[in-house]
Amino acid sequence: MSFVTDDNREELGLPRKPLRRNRSRLLPVLFVLAVASVIGLSAGRIYRERALQSLYIEMILLQSETHPVRLQSALAGFQKSAARLISNEKTRLMLAQAYLYAADNLPNQSIYLHACLRELDLLMLNAKLTDPQFEAEALYTKSMALSGLNQDQLARVALDQYATILGPDLTGGQKAFWQNAKAYLLATSSDPKVRNPEEALDLAKHAISSTWHDNQGKTLSQMPAIIDTLAAAEFANHNAERALQIQTVALALADEMSMLSYLDNYDKYAQSLKLSSTRKTDRTDH
Repeated sequence: MSFVTDDNREELGLPRKPLRRNRSRLLPVLFVLAVASVIGLSAGRIYRERALQSLYIEMILLQSETHPVRLQSALAGFQKSAARLISNEKTRLMLAQAYLYAADNLPNQSIYLHACLRELDLLMLNAKLTDPQFEAEALYTKSMALSGLNQDQLARVALDQYATILGPDLTGGQKAFWQNAKAYLLATSSDPKVRNPEEALDLAKHAISSTWHDNQGKTLSQMPAIIDTLAAAEFANHNAERALQIQTVALALADEMSMLSYLDNYDKYAQSLKLSSTRKTDRTDH
């Protein structure tokens, strides 16, 4: 009985066994392919990161626009850039926030608010949100859009979910801005199931007394939006004179873009105070 070996394969009319040799030849090829695959993945990741950074810069520039025509142009450009990265959850959140900003500064507010909510719904539906901070930011954005559409009960739910998700991590500036947002909602809502002037005033006072400050060293007590909320909470508690005094400070600190909104509130408080004074005078005369 003859055993087949590498030495006698030819004598027995069998081809030499090539497998091991071919494998060794393939090793460098497989290594090159593996390296190329890793490089391809790395290059793709680097491209996406750079594209996201570029998109973030576009977002900052968009939010610095106050002129309607330039803002519409910036929004159109941002939409085009975002479309290339729309599968990325951060892109979709930025797009929602861009619509929210447009709603605050352009006509047809409801169109942009609905667009904001649409992007957030798609985000929640398709993305696996494992980062609490990211999910909380999406909920905060959602609450602002819902409030703008006078869906105050849903807005309050979103704000409460925001606080629940962050839990003990809700501190510093995040906590103060959440307190401010909820205070404004509770103070200004016309929905009796949401409106709560007492809680609004308590939250507004806590927010404005926060020691948090931004990169320029500005505290919340120096921010007109925070002061405006405190004035709204005072007014909701029938303190029109106090609200007017506080709103005067907000106006003094306001920029051109937000001035009209604060002026509207100032006029409302002034008219209420004037009406109250007239009623007191009438009662005294009688």
